[in-house]
Amino acid sequence: MHLLRRVAVESAKSVVILNDAPDDATREVKALADARVLKTILAVISCTGEEDMPPIVAELHLKAKQDLARRISARVAIIDEHSILAKLMVQTSRISGLAQVYDHVVGFDGNEFYFHRPEGGLGDLTYGELAFHFPTCCLMGLRSKDGRIAINPKPDTRAKADDEALLLAEDDSAIRFSRERVPSAAPVSPPAGPRGKAVEKQMIVGWSEKASIIIDEYSKYLVAGSSIDVVVNAKDDSIEKAFCDVSKRHPGISMHLMESDIGDPRALSGLRPEEYDNVILLSGEGGEAELLDSDTIAVLLSFRQHFKALGQKDQKTQLITEVADSENIDVIREAGVRDFLISNQFVSKIYAQVSENQAVLQVYEELFSEEGSEVYLKPAALFLDDLPRRVSFADLCAAALAREETCLGVRLVSEEDDADKGYGIYLNPAKSEAFSLRPEDCLITLAEDET
Repeated sequence: MHLLRRVAVESAKSVVILNDAPDDATREVKALADARVLKTILAVISCTGEEDMPPIVAELHLKAKQDLARRISARVAIIDEHSILAKLMVQTSRISGLAQVYDHVVGFDGNEFYFHRPEGGLGDLTYGELAFHFPTCCLMGLRSKDGRIAINPKPDTRAKADDEALLLAEDDSAIRFSRERVPSAAPVSPPAGPRGKAVEKQMIVGWSEKASIIIDEYSKYLVAGSSIDVVVNAKDDSIEKAFCDVSKRHPGISMHLMESDIGDPRALSGLRPEEYDNVILLSGEGGEAELLDSDTIAVLLSFRQHFKALGQKDQKTQLITEVADSENIDVIREAGVRDFLISNQFVSKIYAQVSENQAVLQVYEELFSEEGSEVYLKPAALFLDDLPRRVSFADLCAAALAREETCLGVRLVSEEDDADKGYGIYLNPAKSEAFSLRPEDCLITLAEDET
């Protein structure tokens, strides 16, 4: 408390409390580290008083300690790093390009989430109408007076007088509510109906604390008859027990735990990874970032050589991995990975955003959940049947609303490998901006599922 007073904690805008136990620490070490975080939370409250305490963002490992911290005060936000990264890896593995979309969102140099209530309120307008009254930012949802957030509500949902708009904007200074509606034209033809869901095959290479969460999340999306295979260098009792527990929770999904030396070409060939939709490579936990990435790159090279030996021009299987050190991105891309997560940077940026506005954490939790609406990249042909042609972003927003979806941007397939053009991602363009779209280009939308 003496040290906190020396740094004038009572005048802090927010407090971020990091945990000093690494991911691969024992449960006992994590419990002690969590106890120190809880003690720090109480020390802040003692210095400032509960009514005047600044918002606190804290890192805790154990669920029981997380629940306890949340009960201390509504002004304490807890980020479950493993859960966020595991859920995000599942989403990005199933939706190519999604990793780049989130990379645009989490940093302070791109687009961010804001809550805004214009002077005089949002008016007696529906969600579908309100979308065209923000010419320079994207409406994503509504927040009620009691703090509940509805992401991508039905277009006919009428805003209440004291509701706030959830917006995606470059900066709060870029937010402008126009009393005049931005002109837009809804598609002439009716929107395409839902697409059918196909049986999927997923592979996970390696095991970490995130593995069980990833399997749980995958199972929420997959239809009966789909499969999830986990490949490890060597099984042990803890892995087998965790795998058995998660398998029992999802009897409709076929699951197998296999031992294999991925570095052996014959062993890798026997796994037939080319028959899988996605392969997630789990990074190790704890240790130096460079060492973790070196192991990941070695595994990636094995997969790259395998696919190259097959001589397939169109590789169906997507490789998804974590990256510990951002300086290794170019090497990892060369190994054939299109989607990746810089895990430490991603979580750190979320900490920074939540320290500015704790409600942002609720937005991320909603987006990373299988329930409700999430971010998808869907073929433009689902929304418009007269492509290719040039179309304004306002018209794309109208086309998405016709399918009860919210359009946040576009992805141009012709630029998806061009880093200088942001891999073809155009997030939150002005409603007046126009794009030359082909049927294979994608709309970035908020939707309840991939259909």
